[in-house]
Amino acid sequence: MENNGNTIAKVSLGISLVLLVLVIISFITRPSAESLQGNNDRDTSYSHHNNSNTGGLKICYFHADSVQNLDMMDQLEKLSAEAQSKFDLKMKQLQNEVNAFQQKWGDPSKLFPDEQVKYQEDAMRMQQEMAQKEQIAQMELAQGQEEIMFKLISRVSDISKKFAEENGYDFVLSYQLGQNIYYGAPKYDVTKELMEMINADYHAKSTIDSTNALN
Repeated sequence: MENNGNTIAKVSLGISLVLLVLVIISFITRPSAESLQGNNDRDTSYSHHNNSNTGGLKICYFHADSVQNLDMMDQLEKLSAEAQSKFDLKMKQLQNEVNAFQQKWGDPSKLFPDEQVKYQEDAMRMQQEMAQKEQIAQMELAQGQEEIMFKLISRVSDISKKFAEENGYDFVLSYQLGQNIYYGAPKYDVTKELMEMINADYHAKSTIDSTNALN
C-alpha cells in the first residue's frame, strides 16, 4: 500500500500548471509605470476579492499537497490497489508457467543432445512469450494508474474552473514548495475553500451513484 500511496501522492505534483509562465503573463498585463503615474487618483491595490480597478489578472492558488487529504483519495487508493493486485496475479501466473516448464524438462544437464536442442528451442520460445506477456501486463498497469490519475486531475480541474467562475478568478494555480513559484501571499490562498468544494462535489456525486444503484 505504501507504493500505492506514493503513486497517489505524485498525483498532486502532476496537477501543477506552468506557474512561471502565468506569473510572466501577469507582469506583462500590468499597467506600465507611465500609466500608473497618470492615474494616481485611482485605487491600484490588488485585492483578494476584487481587482477590477487595476484591470489586471485575478489569480489565486491552493497547496498541491492538500490534494492528498481529499475524501476521494480512499477510493482512488482502492482502485490503485486493485490495479496492482491484478498485475501481481498476472506475474504469479507467469512464474507458475516458468516453474511448470522447468519441472517438465528437469535438469538440462541430464538431457541427450537431441533433447537439449529441443529444450533450448522451447526455452527461447517461452522466454519471448514471458517477456511479451510481462510487457503487456506492465502496460495495462500503467494505463490503469494513468486512468486513476486522470480521475483526480479532471475532478480538481473541473471544480477549480467552477470555483474560478463563481469567484471571478482568471487563474487557479497549484502551489508546491520548491517548484516554479516560491511564495504566494496568504490572501490569495484558497486551499480551504477549494478543497471543501471538491469534497462536497465528490460526496454529492457519491450520493447520486448510491441512489441509482439502489433503484
